[in-house]
Amino acid sequence: MDEKMKVGIGADCECGDTFEQTIKKIKEAGFTHVMPSDDGTSLGNDLEFVRQNDLEVPYVHLGYGFPLGTSENDLWKQEASDGYVEYIKAQLEILKQHDIKTAVIHSSYMKFWDGKESPSKPHGVATMKEIVKIAEGQGIKIAVENTSESSTGENRAGESLTLGNLEGSNSNLELMCHLLDKVPELGFCYDSGHQHKDTPQIDLLKEYGDRLVAVHLHDNSMDDKHLIPGDGGSSGIDFQQEINALTRTGYDGVIMLEVNHLNPKTKQPKQPYEELTSEEFLQRAHKHGTKLAEVFNTAKQQSRKSEKVDDPLPFNWMEK
Repeated sequence: MDEKMKVGIGADCECGDTFEQTIKKIKEAGFTHVMPSDDGTSLGNDLEFVRQNDLEVPYVHLGYGFPLGTSENDLWKQEASDGYVEYIKAQLEILKQHDIKTAVIHSSYMKFWDGKESPSKPHGVATMKEIVKIAEGQGIKIAVENTSESSTGENRAGESLTLGNLEGSNSNLELMCHLLDKVPELGFCYDSGHQHKDTPQIDLLKEYGDRLVAVHLHDNSMDDKHLIPGDGGSSGIDFQQEINALTRTGYDGVIMLEVNHLNPKTKQPKQPYEELTSEEFLQRAHKHGTKLAEVFNTAKQQSRKSEKVDDPLPFNWMEK
C-alpha cells in the first residue's frame, strides 16, 4: 500500500516574530514537514532547530542571498555570477550536513524587465551547470521554480505568451524554460500561484511534469497574495484541476503550502485573514492542506485504475 501524501508549510508564513517561534507554532498546528528559506545568514541554525522540533525538511528554498550582496539574477551576469555560485556552494554544504536532498532556487526574479540590463543566456546556462555539478557532488538535486513576473501583480509577459514565442522576452518564464531545456539534470518546482497569476495559458506541468521534484501550493485572485488553497474566491485557483494535473505527473512528494498570514511589507494580517490569529491561520492552512492530501491520494488511486491518463478525476476537494 502506497504511503499517503504528507503536508508541509513554508517557514516564511509570517506567523511569528522569530523563526523559532514560527516553527513551534507550525508544529503545534499539526504539520509534519516544513520548508525553510535561506537568506544566507542562519540556515544551519534554522535546520538544527527544525530537527530538534521533530519536523522533516523535504527541501529548502535557496537564493535569498540579499544580505550577502547577491541574488539569483547574478546567475546571468558575467561580472557577478562568481559571488552567487560561492553563496550557493556554501549553502549546499550546510544542506549536506543536514541530509537535505533537494534545493529550490529561482532562475531570476523581477529585475530584467526594467530594460536597464539584459541577461546573458550562455553565461547563465554555464553557471547553472556549474551549480548543478557542485550539488550532485553533495548528493543534492537542484530544482528551478516558475517565479512571479512582477511585484505589481501584472502579467508583464502578456496573455498571448506561449512556450513557442518566449525568445527575447527576458521574462522569468523564458529564463527558467531556457535553463530546463539546456540543463537536463535540473528538476522543476511548480508554483501554483505564480502559474495562475502570470501564465495560466501555459501548461507547465504538461511540459515539465516529468522533472517535478517539489511544489509550492497557494491560492490567489490573479495577484501574488500567497493565500491558503481555497481562499482565492471566485477568481481563485481551481485546485481540483491542479490535483488532477499533479496526479498525472506522478508526483509523490510533500504537499507544500507556501502561504502567508501577514503582508510581508506592512506586517498586518492580509485579506481575508484580518480576524485570524497566527495560530488560527496555521490551523486553517493545515485543515485545507490535509484535505488536498486526502483527495490527492484518492486521485492517485483512481488514476491507476484508469486506462487513459486524460480520464477525468471528478470530485470536489473542498467537499471531501
